[in-house]
Amino acid sequence: MLNTADGTMKFRRVVLVFSIVFATITMLILISDTPDCERLRLGLWMAFSIHFTSFLLLLFHFIGLGFILKKLGRILGIYYFYMVGAMFYTQIIFFQSKECNIMAPLLYFWVMLNIIMFYVLVAYGIALWGAYICWESEKEEKQLQEAMQKYIKKISHREKNNPLMVDLEKSSGKKLLKEEGEKKKKKKKQQKQKQLAIAGEVNELD
Repeated sequence: MLNTADGTMKFRRVVLVFSIVFATITMLILISDTPDCERLRLGLWMAFSIHFTSFLLLLFHFIGLGFILKKLGRILGIYYFYMVGAMFYTQIIFFQSKECNIMAPLLYFWVMLNIIMFYVLVAYGIALWGAYICWESEKEEKQLQEAMQKYIKKISHREKNNPLMVDLEKSSGKKLLKEEGEKKKKKKKQQKQKQLAIAGEVNELD
């Protein structure tokens, strides 16, 4: 079974290859002599910028320059907003350019494929994030169960050793009770002896 860490790494590799392939094809289409449609060309430039920057960010991660991404911080967050906004605007352009499917079919259907693949990757990323959350909860539950099992074993081990401890406690308790009983008996004996001595003195005085 593929765990979440392996799934995340696989997702990054897929996006890395996808980004460079789509960026290359998009650029080839943009510089080609294919029939043009001004609106769709703008959408393709936006798609190219997203593919190329995504490729660079993932490349930094794979070649050990991930610390650069950590330093970017808020700028990286702004980039994510740009990526979503650019693809959303590209989608608007696409729906407003229905006549371009005849004028520039290659541009039209390539923009459509870019939009579809963007949503596929987003859906896969969300599913992977959900799997990560479930994996974390399962991990915590497993750790809790392991801790409970260790605790139960510890308790059962103590219970096995408890009879000896109980016997020792009982024997020591009996000794204490016996000593206390003997002390009480001695006190009573001493009290009786005193009473007898006092009674003898009273008889002598009489």
